[in-house]
Amino acid sequence: MMKEKKCNRGGIDVSARWLVAAVRKGAELIKKKFCNDVVGHKELIRFLRPRRNVRAQVCLEATGLYHLEATLALDAVEIEVMVLNPRVASDYQKACFKRAKTDPIDAAGLLDYLERQQFVAWTRPPEELLLVRQLSRRMEQVKEERRAEQCRLAAIRVLGPRARLLVADIQQSVRQCEQRLKRLQKQALALIQADADLCQRYELLLSVKGIAQVSAIRILGELCLLPKDMKPAQWVAHAGLDPAPRESGQSVHAPRHISRQGNAHLRATLYMPALVAVRFNAPVRAYYEHLLKKGKKKLVALVAIMRKLLHCIWGMFHHMHPFDPGRFTSLNFENKHQIAA
Repeated sequence: MMKEKKCNRGGIDVSARWLVAAVRKGAELIKKKFCNDVVGHKELIRFLRPRRNVRAQVCLEATGLYHLEATLALDAVEIEVMVLNPRVASDYQKACFKRAKTDPIDAAGLLDYLERQQFVAWTRPPEELLLVRQLSRRMEQVKEERRAEQCRLAAIRVLGPRARLLVADIQQSVRQCEQRLKRLQKQALALIQADADLCQRYELLLSVKGIAQVSAIRILGELCLLPKDMKPAQWVAHAGLDPAPRESGQSVHAPRHISRQGNAHLRATLYMPALVAVRFNAPVRAYYEHLLKKGKKKLVALVAIMRKLLHCIWGMFHHMHPFDPGRFTSLNFENKHQIAA
């Protein structure tokens, strides 16, 4: 019988500048700090796997963009990676009665999770899809910069003629942001059009009245990395738009709110298309008004529209069929296609 290959396990706490790793060697827990850059990634790999013939598994939590480069570097040398939802990691630490929160404690907690729970391997997505998502997120960052500069411009105008130099400088900054946005959008569109599947999905998104070019790029950037076998309810949960009940005994029956435990970028991206669709898309507006008549608040009704839109997009992608306004409130695409057949 073949001897099982030794496997080193580690937990990694990720921040913008640092990676704190924890590994167990016998009864001793060893922790070490590395820079979150190319050099630091190489040192981290040697720390986790001193010899090439030893397997290594690590657990880290998804922290925006900061974990991605480290994850790609580890995956490139065949170190098995599990990427954990930050909420799961936080709840696990609380369940273990961890009173303090430091980077070394978080790394040790991730190692403990890895040793006790089932390992779910992270799958490396294609580079093109990663780049589309990064470009779409960068576009939103530049839009935020432009919005901030426009607010500064409005505030500085109260100073009158004396502030002409400041006004000219801020106006130049706004123009530069607009030029950067155009370049990023052009590059994102070129990537999408170079991939037949992405291009088709992009055109499907544009068939929805309320989703324009920029919104389509952003939605596609967030959805293109999701597994193909995910169901509509899983998409909704991934976006954090799933209603979370709050009930305890007979006394606490709080109204439901969305969980907000998913992808905040996707949730924010759906807001403006839903707002535009409520104004200009007749079936969407009718459903929105129906919710208002039932006593729903405007924001609650708008979140319901966002959730419905996400269901519709799932159906469009699943069946490669453009948006059908008549099916907005009847989302059982599978049965509809079977009847049509």
